[in-house]
Amino acid sequence: MQLPAVCGFMLSSTRAGSDNYIYSIWLGALIAIIGLASSVRSLLRGARNPLLIAGTVASAAFIAVAFFGHGWYGSSCRAIYFALLAA
Repeated sequence: MQLPAVCGFMLSSTRAGSDNYIYSIWLGALIAIIGLASSVRSLLRGARNPLLIAGTVASAAFIAVAFFGHGWYGSSCRAIYFALLAA
């Protein structure tokens, strides 16, 4: 959900333009790492709240994509960035 906002609005005001997307990914990964770390104690105590489990899985998935699959984010970001510049 952050892709259009980051690529279209925030990056249009930077010198790097659409090539600045990697900072957004690493910021999101940092927030996901904090979220994942904060859920470990509850999971180890046996909490099985569906929302806690969903948040843990979402954080782990975001971290995995940030490390291994961020190439599609860059190409999508460039496309949105230049589409909004042309509009």
